[in-house]
Amino acid sequence: MFWTGWILAACLAQAPAVGQPLEWAIAKTRWLVEHHKLDYLKHDIGPIVTRCNKTTHRHRYGSDVSYWAALGYYEVQEKLRSAFPGLLLENCSGGGHIKDFGVIRRTHYTVTTDTLFNLPDRQGMYDSTFPLPPLLLQCYTYDNYYPVKGDNPGTFLWRSGMLGAWQIDPTDTPRWSEEERESARRSAKIYKRWIRPLLADVKVHHVLPRPDGLGWDGMFYWSPPLRRGTLYIFRPESPESRQAVKLKGLEPEGRYWLWCEDGSIEPGASAGKALMEQGLMIALPERYTSDLIFLQDASLGKPPGLEPPGEFLLHPAEVKAGPFAVSAKLGWQPSQNARSYRVAVSDQPDFQRLLASAAATAPSVILDDLPPESRLWWRVEAISWGGKRANDGEPGALATPPLATLAGIVFLSDLPWIQAAAGAGNPMRRDRNYYGKKISIAGKLYPKGLWTHAFDDDAPADVTFDLSGREHAAFKADAGLDDASGGGSIRFQVLVDGVVKTESPVLRPREVHRFHVDVSGAKRLALRVLNGGDGYACDHAAWGLARLLEPRAGDPLEDGK
Repeated sequence: MFWTGWILAACLAQAPAVGQPLEWAIAKTRWLVEHHKLDYLKHDIGPIVTRCNKTTHRHRYGSDVSYWAALGYYEVQEKLRSAFPGLLLENCSGGGHIKDFGVIRRTHYTVTTDTLFNLPDRQGMYDSTFPLPPLLLQCYTYDNYYPVKGDNPGTFLWRSGMLGAWQIDPTDTPRWSEEERESARRSAKIYKRWIRPLLADVKVHHVLPRPDGLGWDGMFYWSPPLRRGTLYIFRPESPESRQAVKLKGLEPEGRYWLWCEDGSIEPGASAGKALMEQGLMIALPERYTSDLIFLQDASLGKPPGLEPPGEFLLHPAEVKAGPFAVSAKLGWQPSQNARSYRVAVSDQPDFQRLLASAAATAPSVILDDLPPESRLWWRVEAISWGGKRANDGEPGALATPPLATLAGIVFLSDLPWIQAAAGAGNPMRRDRNYYGKKISIAGKLYPKGLWTHAFDDDAPADVTFDLSGREHAAFKADAGLDDASGGGSIRFQVLVDGVVKTESPVLRPREVHRFHVDVSGAKRLALRVLNGGDGYACDHAAWGLARLLEPRAGDPLEDGK
């Protein structure tokens, strides 16, 4: 597949004629497909104009411009489909805002929204499925495109897109963990084998309120011809761990098998009347979790694979202390029939408060950022289509050691500064970026560092430290644009006692410059950021692991150690 895009600010509201915009658009789109041998063509931006003063066009009144322009746009699409019957056409017109029946008739997929995170996907599908079938409503799922909750590459995000013609768009797969990769593989497998066959003639039932990012939301898809369906269920910010959902569209006298992917219900058979009148009680243990609940008419027989998980025991935890956090490798025996596991860590033996949790498909997981010098407990729950089962025996226990010491190093984010200025109305930030997450430069996370922002002119964004009375031999840091910036261009400078000692070239996203500056005998150290000469949009600057080294001290952080 080859993707290309073009923007045409031209009125298509005239009959085809040589040299006119409509004829040009027909010829140009045909050339694009022929020349590039496309099998998929996306129309984006806004191809239908609303204003035009041409007197030779078919419109005669100011209010009918878009009507005739839309007819011209339809003609472009019709010519393409006629010339290339195998070509797939995506309608992203107006960023997913144009969903009229005319353009839907002439394309294969219509994008529900161009706001690329989990909540707008679910909102767009909720709204659009009142008049339109989910088969042609396309959802983009860009992992961590915006720094919002629920957008990590996991099932909460994937299922927000699996409501329709799901398009998974990974943004940074080299940084995915194996567990995140497995979540994508498994979700794709379920979508292809179970969900996609339903979409051709599925009935959509809006069984919970419109998604708002706070309360539970979800929709129920039921295919009368196939006699099976799926309940999508999401718990975003709701403090409630349980939710009753009344289903719709079932036969009151019928019976239905129910089971789920992530253990939110117990599997079994229920009457249609009870499911619609009393509802189904669903449990999701944490915020930003979800589940797929499968239903099948009991007349089709008991679904295969509903065996419960088998017994299993925990292995001793393997704990390792680093300079910034403690990590633990937690392992256990495989549980027969288990499709996944849920791991919980608490500082209380009754697990009333969780410090960390994780989903896993393999019988082990590594948890980072555990508190040092603490007594912790952990447990595992095995989940299959046939139910869930806790590990045999007592919860696991572990004691975390103190953090590893870094002799001879002082981090600037731990020191007071005597002056700091940042552009775009921002304050300087210690150890966190604009969104409160860890600083990240060129795909690498930095647990310590300084975040700032360039100004919209030649004014420097400086942070200055007083080194008087301190004995330091060198300053070191990795500098670059924070990965959450979404663009930008930055130049970094290091000043010692008011003199520029060294500077970086202009850096753009995914580029890093490593500083090593002699500061022996210095009284002032200033870290300066300047925009790259093209304004300050997205100029989120970060000094990763900005640190001072004592004389004759080594650097345990050198080369990533």
